[in-house]
Amino acid sequence: MIANIEIKEVDVTTENELEEFILFPTKIYKDNCYWVQPITKEEKKFFGKENPLWKITSKKLFIATKQTRNSKKEIETEIVGRIALFIDSEYTKKEKVGYFGYFECVTDKKVANALFFECAKELRKQKIRRIRGPINGSVAHNTGILVKGFNEIPGVIMNYNPAYYSKLISASGFKKVKDLYAYRTDLTKISVDEIEANFKKEHKQFIVREINIKKIEEEIWKIAQIINKSFTATKHFQFRKYNKDEFIFQCSDIKYLFDKDFMFFLHDEKKKQDCGIVLTYPNYNLLVKKMNGKLTWFDWIKIFVMRTFIRENKLELISLLPEYRGKGLGKHILNLLFLNLKKRKFETFEYSWITEDNIPSIKLATKYGGVQNKIYRVYEKKI
Repeated sequence: MIANIEIKEVDVTTENELEEFILFPTKIYKDNCYWVQPITKEEKKFFGKENPLWKITSKKLFIATKQTRNSKKEIETEIVGRIALFIDSEYTKKEKVGYFGYFECVTDKKVANALFFECAKELRKQKIRRIRGPINGSVAHNTGILVKGFNEIPGVIMNYNPAYYSKLISASGFKKVKDLYAYRTDLTKISVDEIEANFKKEHKQFIVREINIKKIEEEIWKIAQIINKSFTATKHFQFRKYNKDEFIFQCSDIKYLFDKDFMFFLHDEKKKQDCGIVLTYPNYNLLVKKMNGKLTWFDWIKIFVMRTFIRENKLELISLLPEYRGKGLGKHILNLLFLNLKKRKFETFEYSWITEDNIPSIKLATKYGGVQNKIYRVYEKKI
């Protein structure tokens, strides 16, 4: 306990405790018009025992409480912060580091210090001397603190937070380890003719192969295998290979959100093999924001109908097998995607996130006039 601040571990198997943890951010963002409340059911699903991630990653959730006196001078206890600690047993084989994530805090350095101190204490027990984050379990989930671009609704699987969070983290002794960039392209300024003029004759053998929704689990695993080979070869920031159960669970909602224009394989006709993948989404957060953390079957219907009116598109990933890199195929995939986005009358496209040192992806993100609109920061501290 620090002064009148107490840190309590959350029992994720207890409904009320987990719900307190999940719903605490509503206190921080009650007057914020840009924050999107996560779907409570999806948050519970993520932390639930059925998530295969927990077979290889340990987790501990903490809340910070503080005692205050009300107008009647009665002592009251209120939640003033939360944090989660993750140790990925596979990733720690190559780098001894723990992750913090799900960080939310009132404007009090003492509360932030207490939360980080508790995480550090747990890591020392495991002989781990570095903590990094925010990383919500793995880099497949929300990563980084927003440090630029606060005046807009975030894209899918992207963080939003108050500007003061970076100060709280820095004041607790953390230093920047990596910046992650987001780029926005104004599609209204690009013509179909301009896109078509950028196709190269030598790329004619590389065509779109639609994802077979009837064999979705098989297709999802093919996507994972391309990512595993690609990201391992490029030593992608914080990456470790997905296993089949983990990735299928992670993509379990793809069958509801699937759209052949935004999610497809790049197929090599000569070699008869899939060599790349692109996954993008309309910015569903524009709809989810109105649901205040609840998602009923009727809401799913509304999303399915209303998504056709969304004019923002958000990239999840573009990935190529290692032997196909350096041949301009990233641009080829982007051209194919942009033709579809123009056909569907999308107005903006966000390419995120890209590490600050990933020059090829930055060049791709700026190819059609993309402008950096957000920066997310990952921090680290020796403990």
